[in-house]
Amino acid sequence: MAVVEDRDKLCSPCSRIPPIKDIILGSDEMWGSFQEFKSSALNGCPLCSYLYNEKRKEWDSLEVEKSLYPGEPISLQWNGPLPVRPPPVNEEQSLILECTWGFQYNIDYSIYVDADEPISKTVPFRKIDPDPMSDQVIAKVNGWIASCSRGHSFCHPTEDALLPRFVIEIHDSDETKPSLRLVENGTKMARYITLSYVWGIRPQPVQLMRENMAQLKESIDYDKLPSTIQDAIRVARRLGVQYVWVDALCIVQDDDDIKKQQIGQMQNIYGSSYMTIQAANVATVKESFLKLRNSPKPFKLRYDDSSHVYLRGYTPDRMPGGSARQRAWVFQESILPNRLLVYGEHQLVFQCREGIQYECGFRANQVKYRSPATPSFLRPGNWLNYLGKRLIQPFPLLIADWISSRHGILPLMTGIQPECSPSQVTDCLQSAASLSVFKRKLEDDT
Repeated sequence: MAVVEDRDKLCSPCSRIPPIKDIILGSDEMWGSFQEFKSSALNGCPLCSYLYNEKRKEWDSLEVEKSLYPGEPISLQWNGPLPVRPPPVNEEQSLILECTWGFQYNIDYSIYVDADEPISKTVPFRKIDPDPMSDQVIAKVNGWIASCSRGHSFCHPTEDALLPRFVIEIHDSDETKPSLRLVENGTKMARYITLSYVWGIRPQPVQLMRENMAQLKESIDYDKLPSTIQDAIRVARRLGVQYVWVDALCIVQDDDDIKKQQIGQMQNIYGSSYMTIQAANVATVKESFLKLRNSPKPFKLRYDDSSHVYLRGYTPDRMPGGSARQRAWVFQESILPNRLLVYGEHQLVFQCREGIQYECGFRANQVKYRSPATPSFLRPGNWLNYLGKRLIQPFPLLIADWISSRHGILPLMTGIQPECSPSQVTDCLQSAASLSVFKRKLEDDT
């Protein structure tokens, strides 16, 4: 029994590869050299073609044909904890090709299994649905939230909180065009979602101003809202949350007194929210963060006589990039809430005070892995080193303490980090007051 069901189309080395379960305890030398492997790929062997073409850029970037020792074999290995129990936090399972490139070099292939496969009990990695609004994805997000609310003491799970002064209220209506209005709150308690995003354009098509406040309290035209804000409304409705806070619509943009007051309340607005949605995969508010994700065709391999695993064809990005990670405002909006749902290019990431969950099935803690919200202009080495020495503190206070340390936001304001753009420095100047208040509040609470 071979690892690929259609054995007749395989090259000679691939036809001898046993099911994954049989090679899991050690590596098997499959190809005598890289040249043999590449030749099989170009001659149409399905498995060789997939392994070669899906990592073609990586092979080419290494200039492997010049660098690999001509007579060195390539072996196929299982990478990570054995599938006898679910892998622990921070551990992944994958398949690798081990070869020699002046030194030992591994080409990693991400895997997943279907939920109905027997092996799924010990291999938790799943296919990523191309549609971020599918029922399957929404159910997963609700599961993350429920697990956090039930069992995480640091996340301060509260169903209702005092609503901010202004919020967007969503009324039941047709899902594609919900009925919205601006609400000015006094003492109402309810769940609400905050949005973290990059404006990218100024002014926005619809903003809260003194002259249109009365009109927005009557109704907000959903069709006139930019795509990012429309998407946040859609997600909130699917999660059963009636209120959303968005800065452009919930801060009076032409009233400096109210704006100053609201900026000073960021630690309460984001910190008390049910969850924050971060649109990390778009550069401007005009773009939709609910766009379909690319889903390359997988390759099916036999695990044993009753289960299969799939080569994913790519490794989902765990650190969303883009404009969102280059702005200090977004950093502030990422560390203040108890729960953060990040829409990345490849997958969703759910972060709370006690851990990080990835849509692909990977789980991480806050110490070993950088938060997906960590901005690119902050030095990750300093971040991790600082946290590693202060683990006795609650995580929120660690973050706030680090912000005010010499490695954090404040050095940006004094020019210690010369690689920062003017917009980043402006963000820091505007948000530093709110962050310092947040740090003092956490110190009082803990």
